Amino acid sequence: MEDQNRLLAYQAIDENTKDSTVAKICKWVFEMEVNGADTIRPSDQYFMNRFGWTNGTTRVAISEAKKSGFITTVGRGTSRTFELNVQFLKGKMGEIVARKPLRKTLNLDDLNILPNNLPNNLPNNLPNNLPNNLP
Repeated sequence: MEDQNRLLAYQAIDENTKDSTVAKICKWVFEMEVNGADTIRPSDQYFMNRFGWTNGTTRVAISEAKKSGFITTVGRGTSRTFELNVQFLKGKMGEIVARKPLRKTLNLDDLNILPNNLPNNLPNNLPNNLPNNLP
């Protein structure tokens, strides 16, 4: 994944999660998925050790991360797996991109995208009288 897309994904997670603990869980699952992990089965103890959280903080962070829509879990206990909701993440990334203003001026370099030739059947000039019943 390109760094620009990764930063955009991080921004989407940061803007749409309740707090930093929730964002850390979502970003961790995101990184695992991007780096090719097939099955993501961290225990609560793993998050407690990794982030230095208490058991209560870990449970609330996982619960709120699921409520955020960025991740889902399947199963319970040691068979619980985490999955990234890719479509939801892409939607939130798209919202960020849509907020960026459109460019208002046309550069000469943009003219290269226009077709170089026109169709041969165009008239040389428009007729003087056009019909009144145009759709």
